[in-house]
Amino acid sequence: MNKSQVVKWKGRAFRFRPIAIQMTTLGERLQQHDDTWTVVDVSDTAATVRNDRMGHEWNLGLDNVREFRTPDFLLLRCQLILKGPDVHSEPLIITTVDRNITGFESLLGHSWVREMIGDREVWISEVDNLFQIEVGRRDRAFSEEWTRRFPDADGSSTYPVLLKVQGVEIKQLVFISCDGGRIFVPRPVATPMGDQQLSFSYERNSLEYRVGQIIGQFYIYNTLEGVAQVAGITVE
Repeated sequence: MNKSQVVKWKGRAFRFRPIAIQMTTLGERLQQHDDTWTVVDVSDTAATVRNDRMGHEWNLGLDNVREFRTPDFLLLRCQLILKGPDVHSEPLIITTVDRNITGFESLLGHSWVREMIGDREVWISEVDNLFQIEVGRRDRAFSEEWTRRFPDADGSSTYPVLLKVQGVEIKQLVFISCDGGRIFVPRPVATPMGDQQLSFSYERNSLEYRVGQIIGQFYIYNTLEGVAQVAGITVE
């Protein structure tokens, strides 16, 4: 993009694609928001943009704008990351991704867009649209000690979460909707402790945890780790 095109955008609000990833200062991924950004100033090489919800400001280099798409989307050549009060960007290098679970894992660090296709909730990779995460239908009622720590102690169910490439399922995960549907997280690993007691844990770098950071619902607890702390689930 050149300045003559961008200067007309001053005062106008846009949505970015890929959507900005938001993290805590410690690097824990927050629930994704499709925020608008307003162009507040334009120079020869950059546009100063402000996040309308969070207030972050960022100098968007004009060479990082790949395309304007109607009605209000700017397609970027970079992945924007909001980490606490700071704004970072990483070059978005589009390469061929292996159509397997390894390729799937390589895309989890980028942005995914939630779409409702009929009555199906589907999350689509913004790097490669052939990679999708589909939330299946409710399976059965569910109860473990950690789910009973929330106010609606009996309102939990299991859901299959399907990882798909080109419409073909390559992996199925189990997620739990609990607290009457206000929370949606991967099922933690249960480890026997003796006396019929169980401990529950997540591995931070596991496939389940990373998918959970993208599609999870955390209610007032902000992050998957925040839910785990309340539920008594260890994050390793």
